[in-house]
Amino acid sequence: MIEILLQDKTIQKISSIDELNIDRNEILCIHLIKTDEQEMIKLSEKFQFLLQPLNKRDEIEISSRYVEENSQIFLNLTIPNLTEKEGIEQSFVHIIILEDLVILNSNNISKISLIEILKNRIFDLGKKISGQRIALLFLSALTDYYADLIELISRRVKEYFKKVLRLKNISLEELDNLTKIKLDNIQLKECLIELQRIILQLRRSFLISDENKKFLTYENKDLAVINAHIKYNFDRLNDLKENISSKIELEQNQIIKTFTVVTVCLAPPTLIAGIYGMNFDIMPELNWILGYPLSIFIMILSIVVTLTVLKLKKWI
Repeated sequence: MIEILLQDKTIQKISSIDELNIDRNEILCIHLIKTDEQEMIKLSEKFQFLLQPLNKRDEIEISSRYVEENSQIFLNLTIPNLTEKEGIEQSFVHIIILEDLVILNSNNISKISLIEILKNRIFDLGKKISGQRIALLFLSALTDYYADLIELISRRVKEYFKKVLRLKNISLEELDNLTKIKLDNIQLKECLIELQRIILQLRRSFLISDENKKFLTYENKDLAVINAHIKYNFDRLNDLKENISSKIELEQNQIIKTFTVVTVCLAPPTLIAGIYGMNFDIMPELNWILGYPLSIFIMILSIVVTLTVLKLKKWI
C-alpha cells in the first residue's frame, strides 16, 4: 500500500509503484506502508535517489540515523506508537528528503498515520514547498505528536497516583503497572533524544537553507520543553514508587508487629506450661484436684494482663 500526498492537500492510495502516474510536481510526499524491495527499487529509479543509505538502519551506531549522499538526506527515525492498551512501542521509519518531495517508509510497522500527520501540518500551500520544508514540517508535526503522548503519560501518572492512594494493599500487578508507565516514558525519552540529535545534524548540514535552519532552532526549543515534561514525569514516577515502597514497608511493619504481639502474649502461658510440665514430685499442684483448672486460668489471665499492658502503653 502506498499513500501519496498531493499539492492540493488530498491523499491518493495505490497498491504498487506501477500505478503511480501522477506528475511529480503535484506530489508533496509518498508514504510506503507495505512495500517489498522490488517496489523500493522501482521508486528509486523513478525519483532518482539512492537506496544504499537505508541499509545502514541496522547499524548500532547512532550516526547511522542521519546520512547525506548526493544532495539527498536520509533519516532513520524511531517513532513511538500507541498500542491498544495505551502503551508505547517503538517503530522504525525511514525519511528520504529530496529536492522537491519527501518519501516516508514505515514498512507497515507504524500504527500512526504518518501521511495524516504531515497533511495536518501543512497550512500554506499557496507556493511551491521544497522537499526540505516538507520534511521539516513532518518533524515539527512529530514534536506536537510527542507532546500529546507526554500529556497521555502525565494523565496516566495522575490516575495511578489517585488509585494508589485508595489502595490499602499493594499487589505485584500494581508494581508491574508502574513499571510499564515508566518504560513508556523511557521509550518516549529515547525517541525524543534521537529526534533532537537529527535536528542538530540538520542544522549543521550545508544542504539545509538558512531559513529552514532557523525553523529548526524553534523546533529544538519546543523539544527542550517536552524534554522537561518527560523529566517531570520521571520525578513523579519516582515519588510514586517511594509512596508505594512506604506503603509496603508499613504493611510489613504491621505484620511484624502482629507477630510480635502474638509472641509476647504467648510467652507467659508458655512459661507456665513449661514450669508445670517438669513433673517434679515436690510440686503440690500436681496432686491437687483444682491444679489443672488453676493453671489454665493463670495462662488465660497472663494473656489478658499482657494485652492490657500493651494497650495502656499504646503499642497496639
